[in-house]
Amino acid sequence: MAEQPNTPEPIVGLTLRFLDGQLSDAEVQALADNLRADQALVDRFVEICLQEQLVADMGAAGLHDEDPDADVSTSVMLDIIQRERDARLHEAAAAAKAKPVEQPSSPRRLVIEETPPRRVIVIPSWAVYGSIAAALLIAALVVFTSQPTPTGPVSDPTADTQPPAPDAPSPVATLTRVHSAVWYGQDGQPTTALPGPLLAGTHLQLIDGLAEVEMGDGAVVYLQGPASVHVDTPGSLRLDQGRLTAKAEGQAEGFEVWTPQARITDHGTEFGVSVGESGQEQAEVFSGRVILQPTTPGRDGREVTLRSGQGLAINRDGDTRSISARELSYVRDLEFEALVLAETGSAYHRWLAYTYQVRRDPAVVAYYVFDENDVGRNRLINHAAGTEIASDGFLGDGGNTSPPEWTDGRFEQTRALSFGIDPHGDCRGVIVPDSDALDFAGAMTLAAWIRFDEASTAWNTILSKRDIPPANLNYQLSVSGQWYEGHCRFQFGTGIDSQDFPGFTETPSATRGDTTDWQHIAVVSDGTTLRFYINGERVAETNQPMPPTVNNAPLLIGTSSPDLQPPWQHGRRPLNGRMSELLLANRAFADRDIRSLYEAGRPQD
Repeated sequence: MAEQPNTPEPIVGLTLRFLDGQLSDAEVQALADNLRADQALVDRFVEICLQEQLVADMGAAGLHDEDPDADVSTSVMLDIIQRERDARLHEAAAAAKAKPVEQPSSPRRLVIEETPPRRVIVIPSWAVYGSIAAALLIAALVVFTSQPTPTGPVSDPTADTQPPAPDAPSPVATLTRVHSAVWYGQDGQPTTALPGPLLAGTHLQLIDGLAEVEMGDGAVVYLQGPASVHVDTPGSLRLDQGRLTAKAEGQAEGFEVWTPQARITDHGTEFGVSVGESGQEQAEVFSGRVILQPTTPGRDGREVTLRSGQGLAINRDGDTRSISARELSYVRDLEFEALVLAETGSAYHRWLAYTYQVRRDPAVVAYYVFDENDVGRNRLINHAAGTEIASDGFLGDGGNTSPPEWTDGRFEQTRALSFGIDPHGDCRGVIVPDSDALDFAGAMTLAAWIRFDEASTAWNTILSKRDIPPANLNYQLSVSGQWYEGHCRFQFGTGIDSQDFPGFTETPSATRGDTTDWQHIAVVSDGTTLRFYINGERVAETNQPMPPTVNNAPLLIGTSSPDLQPPWQHGRRPLNGRMSELLLANRAFADRDIRSLYEAGRPQD
């Protein structure tokens, strides 16, 4: 093709590249969009094309810039070009009517760059006619489709009449929420992922934190980092490593989790699945049932039905064994919700999220949170998950101890028990049956949230574990009956309670406990030293060994034994107020642990 003189018009370079076949499909489409938007650009485009054809014709006739005999006047050439332009445009427009092209909804723009000067290179006309004809057809189509429709309603110029593009892949799941989530990005570096749609085959690599994934079939999955998961279909995913909880109800029944050695199929349930680094796998059912089918090659692949409370472990060799479901080994919906809402500043959810950490502590043998689930069941539920835990507490004993009354707790969403004396003169209290878990002969921690009804009340028993007779006192936490400078003192007792050895240690007189606000009380022993805390701060420390005075007495909450005789009968006085949380552990909590308990549970920010 011939080289042209230098020109400042970008359309020249773009048109010549088009005729040379150097434009991509996308650039050709963009060129057409630009022509469609500018009639003057169409005229210039056609003129350039016809000039190229004329040059080709001249080249075929031996007339080119290297031929000294070539003598074609400019006026004659322009006349030929104009006639050729009109004729070819008319023919191309007529041909275009047989095959109209739909207009895109919004014109795209192609950046047109300047091209360097070209020399006219003579090439045979047959090699260029095809490109020129195609270019003229594009121009004609632009002219034709740019004209208004002669009859019928006027079309909406903003309507999307472009041929539909190929369907984009549809998401099969959505990453809906995260909590402290850190992921591996495409570059293999840690990154923070935002919620969004997940396509089939998406590989999620969660380094740390939690993530909520809503599947296309309605199942909700909670991932615990570190975890590696492939999202396959709207109703299935593959867990390569890590831990997840799945909740599939209603139309989500049939949701599947695949692991390297099994397929777990939901049947309207909530269950957990884990895959360890060593290849150990576990499936545990919290409600409903699942069907587990081992897929280990060479092993028995018979299906196993697991129901609520049941689980199955599969080792790396494909051997299986039955296990019990451990709900607190997995982050479930309520805990995830609490963690997410705690980030918004909700004091209640801050506390609720922290309770799950406490429940999982293996040293915590009793943890009573006084929640709504306890109301109406005549009992106080122990939420501890340690290997050695105490029983639930029972409201009253049907005899000399009457049930305390449910009332408002520290938060709007929680409850508390109100103790004191009932109308018949009996003490209100909670009785926890004796168990080895409640016998402390060394390190221990007792902590409770309490609120006095009256600031001047003395001799309030918070909890007590003592035999009558003999006066074998394992431990007792109460408020001293003595007053100093208008302040009450907290009292911890252990050992043989007698006139010769009372076994009680009290906080200093400066300790404030006479408020009617909620306050957090804790006492910690490492076996030899006793520490007292109020609202997360250490207020006293003293040397007091914990003698091995274990007994078979029940643990009494909010009261002491109704059978105490003089001179200890005043010690049976119950807590004149409320309690909304109680913890007992068989290890000595550090200062930071007590502070965390208080900070997480304080009712106001």
